[in-house]
Amino acid sequence: MGKRIEKVLVANRGEIALRVVRTLKEMGIASVAVYAEQDRESQYVSMADEAYLLSGDTYKDTYLNEELMLEILRRSGADAVHPGYGFLSEVASFAEKVAAAGAVWIGPSPKALTDLGDKITARRVATRAKVPPVPGLSESATDIHALFDFAHTHGFPIMMKRTDGGGGHGITIVRNDDELRGFYLNHDSLQGGDLKEYFIERFIDKARHVETQCGRDSHGNFTVYSTRDCTVQRRNQKLIEEAPAPFLDESVIRQLTQYSGNLFEAVDYVGLGTCEFMVTPQNKVYFLEVNPRLQVEHTVS
Repeated sequence: MGKRIEKVLVANRGEIALRVVRTLKEMGIASVAVYAEQDRESQYVSMADEAYLLSGDTYKDTYLNEELMLEILRRSGADAVHPGYGFLSEVASFAEKVAAAGAVWIGPSPKALTDLGDKITARRVATRAKVPPVPGLSESATDIHALFDFAHTHGFPIMMKRTDGGGGHGITIVRNDDELRGFYLNHDSLQGGDLKEYFIERFIDKARHVETQCGRDSHGNFTVYSTRDCTVQRRNQKLIEEAPAPFLDESVIRQLTQYSGNLFEAVDYVGLGTCEFMVTPQNKVYFLEVNPRLQVEHTVS
């Protein structure tokens, strides 16, 4: 039996902080809120058992301030930290510091955050877990010959994606040799560009974007709570999400569940997270990424 958690520092603000505080209250666990001056009158602050002011005018000074959060962790005597989503929820260094302070980090381990937080390393995790990623090269796009070889083997269009991209950002569709050469020259690292931050993937047209909302505990018990369809997008940003994803073949649902379990198992994932996949019209399932945190759209599921 693990030690019972008595008091949780909620290192976030707004709706997610409120929902965590409410849940802690229902569970009989004390809550510690943090707030910047502009959030002083927020409901989550008044509902928490304790609340501490984060002095500063910017997010960097307040909700992204690791040392200030750790100071409040010590002052409050909290024995666990819930990071919510956004802010410090995917910062491995903060998770490490929380553990070093003797508190429980409610979320994936620092190693899981690191392995899944970068799209190239996440592709390597998927390959190791026997989950097929979208065809691509799991390495930085620094060799133009390798890029042309890939494009000519798989055909245009292809995608250049930033390793740290998210929310639809950092994606460039390339449709021919000239565009690929132009992309390479515009981002050339030798000229001070950011080419090493990109990798190449095949562009899959007319596929559905389907996610699994998953959870795994410290004993290795895993579940998919629901699928979500987020195919309706504008500029690669999701507009509509529907749960469960409609009109999925049973074989696809089994694949999504198996692949998601494999991914979580591969990094000994603990907590809630989202696995993202492309599902082709031929019911082929390809891995995209894992979001190693509670996602804002989990309420859809």
